[in-house]
Amino acid sequence: MKRSHNQFLPIITVGFVTYFVFYFIFLFIHLDLIPLAWIDEIMGLDPALRYISGKGFTSQIWPQEGTRNHFMAYLPLQTWFHVIHLKMLPFSIYWVRFPWAFYLLLGTGFMFLGFKKNQLPTWIAVGLCILLINEKSLFETTRGVRVEPLIYLLFAIAFYAKAFSKLHLQSIAASLLILCHPDVWPIALVLFLNACTEKNSDSYILKPNVLWAYPILALLSFLWSIDFNLTHWLSQFVHQGSEHAASGGILDRLNNHFVLRFWPYYSTQPWVPITIYISLIGSLYQLATRRGTTVGSAVLLTHFVWFIALGPFHRYNSILFFIAIWWFIPYLIRSKSILKKQGIQVAITVFVILTSADVVARHYMAYAQHAIRNPYPVLSWLKEELPNEDYLLSGHSIGYYAMDHTLHNGFILANMPPYDYDFSNYKNYFILGERPIKGLETIGTYKATYANSSNYASKTYATLFLMYTPSKEEYIATLKAMDTASRDEVSAR
Repeated sequence: MKRSHNQFLPIITVGFVTYFVFYFIFLFIHLDLIPLAWIDEIMGLDPALRYISGKGFTSQIWPQEGTRNHFMAYLPLQTWFHVIHLKMLPFSIYWVRFPWAFYLLLGTGFMFLGFKKNQLPTWIAVGLCILLINEKSLFETTRGVRVEPLIYLLFAIAFYAKAFSKLHLQSIAASLLILCHPDVWPIALVLFLNACTEKNSDSYILKPNVLWAYPILALLSFLWSIDFNLTHWLSQFVHQGSEHAASGGILDRLNNHFVLRFWPYYSTQPWVPITIYISLIGSLYQLATRRGTTVGSAVLLTHFVWFIALGPFHRYNSILFFIAIWWFIPYLIRSKSILKKQGIQVAITVFVILTSADVVARHYMAYAQHAIRNPYPVLSWLKEELPNEDYLLSGHSIGYYAMDHTLHNGFILANMPPYDYDFSNYKNYFILGERPIKGLETIGTYKATYANSSNYASKTYATLFLMYTPSKEEYIATLKAMDTASRDEVSAR
């Protein structure tokens, strides 16, 4: 039996590593196919692209008042990274997404090293990495250019630094997390205070030490980025935060936090909320029995803050899953003898394989629908149809990538009023849509080649219509109608 056990583990390890390698190969191959260009992508990109284009650190597609003068509606680290990327890489849908995929790869490397330093077997360490990168939110946001992959990288660096007792690196990562998103402030606080506890020889956790330089520098960098104008920042930031804030009474918040937050996962990845629930219950038990830990504090504080302040937006859930996996590590270490049993190894292997179903399905869809998901023929067609400058464009987000943003052009998100443009300063008004709009002139139609494309219940670039109106009044009325239709669609889901 021992010989059989020794023969089986290398097979599992090789299988896990092989999946890991192919995961990232296909991630980079299909980077421009899934998802389609979408609203979160171009909203995150817009302030940085306008800055690179010589139009200042501004945005005219965010709805907050004042963003056309100075964009402050979002914490700055993601935009700073976008600026660096755009200075180094071409402006195309593939290269815009490339760095975020690389951060996923780099972060997973740090997580693996942290798992190994915690004395986990190699096959378990790789298996945990697979669980993390298979998680729905992280998988989707990596290709969709949201802030979560950057959060994952910084969390992974902090996790690695804590495992290797690199207190300065842990503090730097925690300080940078503060500049990512309010949903990670509890984790950042716990990680920083833990580093201070390790640094100080006595029990006074807040005793000043050199580590405090990092959050202070992060705060000063943030204040510099908003020109030290806290009043305008609060106005924009609170407006943006209200879109995803918790609301209602205690029962509503309980339902939102513990049920609705995980709604997309129940049918595709139920193991994610189950893991999160177990870590929360376990952390509460540790607190009740006075056996609290650093990770338990991170779990409880994060859930408490989210319950009080954050609405049930499922794309945040990867953060809860990161700390849930972290919470499980001591129990995996104590279970080494159980993990040596071949039946347990087979069960874990089957489980990891099953968690890959959603990822494999998405990549197969990208392969099967390559012809109608390929953005480059669409972009070539749009560049031929659109004038060089002096126009406004709205509708499908792929249009944003077809524009020359250094010229007098503007992109409008119809579902993000108010429309912060002086319409009279533009000569042409266009809308790019998946179907014709009554009253608008269709000046061009794009139809993709359907060869080797399967019919899935998903949006594609298969057919797009470029529509035109010479009237700004008609254009504004159409945008408002599109906004109403979009909100009705969201409400009906």
